Amino acid sequence: DDLGSKVKREEVKTRSFPGFIKLYTVKSFSAATLFGVYETARKPITNVILNFLSGGIDGCLGSNDFNLCLETYFVDNPAEADAGAKLRSLAVTTVNVYDRFSGVFSNVSADIVNTNVDTPELIRSWAVQLYSLIGQF
Repeated sequence: DDLGSKVKREEVKTRSFPGFIKLYTVKSFSAATLFGVYETARKPITNVILNFLSGGIDGCLGSNDFNLCLETYFVDNPAEADAGAKLRSLAVTTVNVYDRFSGVFSNVSADIVNTNVDTPELIRSWAVQLYSLIGQF
């Protein structure tokens, strides 16, 4: 069993219980710090991206009340796709999955089959889009 270097394996074998506790504590605090920073930064960064995608930043430059203008753009022009767009995307992916399977299970010519994407990727795409569409309602 080659699980790491010989030096590291020996270090783990000879580590004491307090050594394991200390290492576990350090790793736990570093992970908590990493995820704390991520969660703290995620919301403001998401808002900036959504405001950009909704057209708010471009449309509100020079406004007397920039924040109110951004909020209006964000509420009136959401960056998310509506149910119709999600349904179209789901239909396209479904056709792609069908094309993939029809190429595998029959003698359809290879130029019809989408060879750039693997079947599991198409199925995952279909599942994500179906979940997104169901979540819309």
